[in-house]
Amino acid sequence: MRALSPSEKRTLRVGAALIAIYLAGFYGLKGFSFLESKLAEYRDVSLLAGELNVQVLREKAKAQRFEKLSSKWRIDLPAIQRKTLVGEALASIQNAAQSNGVVLGPLKELPGRSSARELALLQLEGTGPTLAVAQFLRSLSSQGYPLAADSLQLKTPGPEPGQVGFSLGVAVLDFGEWKKEEKSGA
Repeated sequence: MRALSPSEKRTLRVGAALIAIYLAGFYGLKGFSFLESKLAEYRDVSLLAGELNVQVLREKAKAQRFEKLSSKWRIDLPAIQRKTLVGEALASIQNAAQSNGVVLGPLKELPGRSSARELALLQLEGTGPTLAVAQFLRSLSSQGYPLAADSLQLKTPGPEPGQVGFSLGVAVLDFGEWKKEEKSGA
C-alpha cells in the first residue's frame, strides 16, 4: 500500500470527524429521547410512590385514632357478637343506671331503622337525683357498646326537690353495616 500524502491524511481526518459528529448527533438525539422517556417514567413512579406513602400515613392515622377511641370508650369490636349485642348493651345500661343511683322504669325495645344502620332502638324511662341522672347519661358513651343517644326528654317527676325524670331513646348501632359502606366507598 502506498503512503498517503498529507492532504489525503487531512481529508480522511476531516471525513472521520464529520462522520463521528453525524453519528454522535443522530444516535445522541435518540439516546437523549430515550433518557428523557425514562426520566418521565421515573417521575411518574416517584409521584405514585409519594401518593401511596400519603395513603399509608392516612391509614396509620386512622388506625391510631381507632385504637385511641376504642380504648377511651372501652369498645372491643372483635369481641362483640351481633346476636347478643342488644341484650348485652341493655344489661350494661341497666348496670350503669343502678351504679349511678338511677331507677329505671318501663323499657321498650324497638327494631332499628335499617337506613340509620341500627340493630335496635331502646326506649328507657327513669328517675333519680339530678346529678345521678347526668352521670348516668354521661356514662352511656363509655359502656363498651356502640350506643348513640337518639332522643332525651327531661321532666320533673313530682313534689320531691332535686329529682328528675327522663325518657331516653338509645340506638344500638350496627358496626357491620358501617364497615361495609366504608369499604365500598374506598
